[in-house]
Amino acid sequence: MAEIGALIGRALKGAKELEAWVGGGKGGEEIGEDVKLEGWQEAWKARVEKKSKGVVLIIYPWNYPIILTFQRLCGAIAAGCPAL
Repeated sequence: MAEIGALIGRALKGAKELEAWVGGGKGGEEIGEDVKLEGWQEAWKARVEKKSKGVVLIIYPWNYPIILTFQRLCGAIAAGCPAL
């Protein structure tokens, strides 16, 4: 049961930081931010786009600490990836 408190804390932090992590798009909008380059690269256009990578498969033994399983699950869900 002691593991559950840490897991809930991580899930709440993820919920609070979610908009910053995914870029703040409202759905249907392009998610990303322009990056300012310096020096000889100033003429270039750089953009960072945050996109989910797809389905995540989480494999874990049934008798292992549950926090190691669910912290991966919370991360996958926060990134917008479905998880099995």
